[in-house]
Amino acid sequence: MVLAVSVAACVVDATADPGDPRTEESPIGFPSIIAPAPTAPPSSTTVVEPPATHMEAIRADLNERGVAGSEATLVEAHKKTWRTGALGCPIPGAIYTQALVDGWQVVVKVGDTTYDYRFGSTPSPTLCEDSLPTFVGAPTEDPSDI
Repeated sequence: MVLAVSVAACVVDATADPGDPRTEESPIGFPSIIAPAPTAPPSSTTVVEPPATHMEAIRADLNERGVAGSEATLVEAHKKTWRTGALGCPIPGAIYTQALVDGWQVVVKVGDTTYDYRFGSTPSPTLCEDSLPTFVGAPTEDPSDI
């Protein structure tokens, strides 16, 4: 084992350029390449138009709530994979499947009100009333403004 450690310490990356800012000298005097950090976390969402059936279901749900569904305008729609059947919007005390669920997050606006709808494997919508989505690159509210 001591031999393996000794040999590993003697290995030098012959392609390393000492003038490269990503190259630094290791504590034992050999250059080592530092990989640049990713600039943004990978996203599990893809921005696309939602299926027409989803928009129809949203309009019908809004009409049932006394809101003019015909006035709903699309803000954003994303294909998503959630970690549970809660679709990213759990209700306290409810029990959900503990499996990956492919679906959609569709955000619409009627007047000044924004509605965050979630879809799982069926075309029936779930209105996420407790939180609005945070999309990659979207501005967040400053809590001091509330």
